Amino acid sequence: MKRRFLAVAAISIPLMMLTEASTAFADQARPSAQFVLPNEVVSLANRYGVLVPERFQSTHNADIRGRLKQATEKHLTQSGHHLDPKATKIAREWADQAADGKVEFYGGSGKGNNHLDEGTGNIYRFDLAGAEEHIKWLGGTANYSPDGRPFGVATATKHSTIFLVEYFLN
Repeated sequence: MKRRFLAVAAISIPLMMLTEASTAFADQARPSAQFVLPNEVVSLANRYGVLVPERFQSTHNADIRGRLKQATEKHLTQSGHHLDPKATKIAREWADQAADGKVEFYGGSGKGNNHLDEGTGNIYRFDLAGAEEHIKWLGGTANYSPDGRPFGVATATKHSTIFLVEYFLN
């Protein structure tokens, strides 16, 4: 308990100071330099439930999301599956549900709340470092399945959490 308190305090105090400093700069007529926290600090804050204001987070999230989606689609295609617009639409719905907090996660993965009779899939959640590790893993050799299925991939973010959906039609 003491470690958690210290970790939260170590993250919260500098963030509060940055928030106050940035507000003071915003009140001045001259523009201020943008301060961005390292991804490791944002990930640690997220782990302990400390919300980091969006203005202190890297715009790197959009880049990681794009690379994660592209690497997942490439990996699944190499595995013998084929990209499908309907499955992609359902994956997008599931990603939005995850970002809206409407999905329960068990051990880092969950399922969407609809289209369960049309197919199956998973929603994975990553911090920034976890997403980078998953991208590297996806770059490895894919196991080919001759019984490939139609699939869709989508991503979403909430704060520093990135959600990845892989959905397969029956």
